[in-house]
Parts: sequence; C-alpha cells; structure tokens
Amino acid sequence: MPPAISTDLKKHIVRWYHDEQMTMEEVAELASVSVGLVSKVVTLHRNYNQVTDPYTLRHARPSYLNLGDRKYLGAILEANPSLYLDEIQEKFATNRNLHISIATICCTLHYLELNRKHISKTASQRDEELRTLWEMEMAQYTDPNVFVFLDESAVDQSTAHRTHGRAEPGTRCVRRMTFIRGVRHSILPALTLHGIISLDVFEGFVNKDRFLSFLREQVVCIFIMHNTRPERVLQAPQLNPYPGKRSVVVLDNCSIHHDEEIRQLIVNDCGTDATETYFLMATS
Repeated sequence: MPPAISTDLKKHIVRWYHDEQMTMEEVAELASVSVGLVSKVVTLHRNYNQVTDPYTLRHARPSYLNLGDRKYLGAILEANPSLYLDEIQEKFATNRNLHISIATICCTLHYLELNRKHISKTASQRDEELRTLWEMEMAQYTDPNVFVFLDESAVDQSTAHRTHGRAEPGTRCVRRMTFIRGVRHSILPALTLHGIISLDVFEGFVNKDRFLSFLREQVVCIFIMHNTRPERVLQAPQLNPYPGKRSVVVLDNCSIHHDEEIRQLIVNDCGTDATETYFLMATS
C-alpha cells in the first residue's frame, strides 16, 4: 500500500490545478503521484471544499480530545508557540478540567500538523498599522535606484564563534575557546542597489558624533586637499536631488537616527538645490 500523502501536498495539488491552470497530468508529475489521486483530491475539494473526506470512518480509537479541545490547543500555541508539552498539559487541566497524557498531546499536535520549529523573533513593540502605512508610502517609489540605506554593525573576537559541532552519541561537543571579546570594531556603510558606496571602519562604538562625521565626510559632503589645506565642497557627491538616483535615504529606528541635526544634514545641507528625502523605517 503506497504511503499516504500529507494534507499540505493535497492543498498544493488543488492550487496547482485551479489557480495555476495546470493539467492533471502536469500536477501528477510535479507532485510525484498518480493522475487518479490528483482527480480524487480535486473532486473532494469540489464537493466538500476541503482535501479530505469528512465522512471517512476512523479505523483507530476515537480521539480523547474533541473539536473544541483541538481548537483550544491551536489557540494557546498561536498565543505562545514556545509552550512545553507539560505546560500544555497543565493548561488543559487548569482551564478545561482535562487530564491528558503527554502522548495524547503529541498525537494531537501531529494530527493538527503543528510541528516544532525554530522561533523567528519579532519586536513586541512593532506596530503593524504603522508598518502598513510605511509600506504604502514607500510604494510610490518604483525605481529602487533612488534608495540609499544607512546602518551600523560591529564585530569582535566572539563574532566568529561557531555554535554547532559534531560529537559521538551521548557525549557533549566541547571546544576550547577564549571568552574575551577583544577589541570591538564598528562598521558604518552606505548601501545602494549596486553595493556599498561609502564605508567607515573604526574601533569602538557608534554614537551620534561619529555618525554625523560619517555623513558629512563620506555621504553628504567630501573633503579635498587644496594647497595642503582641507576645504569642504558644499555638494553631495553621493546623494542627489529627488527623483534622481541615490536621493532617498532610509534608516532604522536607532535613537541617534531621530536627531534633527542628522535630518537637516541630509535634507538641507547637501547643497543649494538639493532636495533629498529622508525616511525613517517604521519597524516598531
């Protein structure tokens, strides 16, 4: 008997057939299944609006958890996906007066196709409405060449430390290494669609004064030697008036980026006819 295919693959079969207008033969070849199985899945979706038969008799023992219990399990994991199995067990006992085993929870998670995955972190302060408004505002720029992105980064001796290794079963993977971070080097780049156009690498941390210096000397204005004496040229060799290339500067929500002096330097001090635009990326 061939192995059963997953519900997720069945949903893909329906999407390929209806949304992408593929033939059953093409779908069968793409999914590595028979044409008859594709026809059966499409028919089930047409008759019941789902990819499984709701009237199929269960051959195993009925689940101890009913539909409401399974919805509750999905809801608590949606609210906190990092719950341990014993914590889920305790919530069922406390909130629904159900005393279930860890094995029952595991089987139910498998039935609901709720797999254990690496957690992707997002900021709790993030405002989805502000993010949507920012995306709508940025949608007016159809040419990606107008953007210049400014950000900071840093490295020290701990940056290259590897977190995974190999060892025999039952033994810890141990590697001798120093716990001293050493000298910290900060990096200030200005990035465009074609790569880095300005770069400053130095020891220590990035602060407002260092960031302003980077803007004045390498992004907004340049310094040239004239009779062995530095003289500032009041023009923007990297930035251009909007809507030209490199005319919209985008930064993240770092506190020093909110400073009015930085905004004035970008928008007003680039030259007499410069009209650069400054946007703060609304990520929180």
